[in-house]
Amino acid sequence: MPTYSIVPIAHSADKHLALVERIRANLADLYETGRWKLYYSEAELLAQARELASLHDKWAAISERARQTLPALEQWTAPSPDASPDEPTRLHAA
Repeated sequence: MPTYSIVPIAHSADKHLALVERIRANLADLYETGRWKLYYSEAELLAQARELASLHDKWAAISERARQTLPALEQWTAPSPDASPDEPTRLHAA
């Protein structure tokens, strides 16, 4: 019976959150050095900053909610093709 690794949602959300934070840090660096003028107009820079702030809030909320409501799972064992549909799927908790 095949076994599949399950990545907890909170772990995935944390990775996306870290990516957004790195992009925000890079944007802040561009702003502080003045190099943003090479890549963005002022309106584009502000729009990018707003979008990153929104993404940060969304991924932080997803990460927090996943930690509160979902159990941590490590593996999912797929049912065999000839198993009855009423046979439960086995989950192994972390």
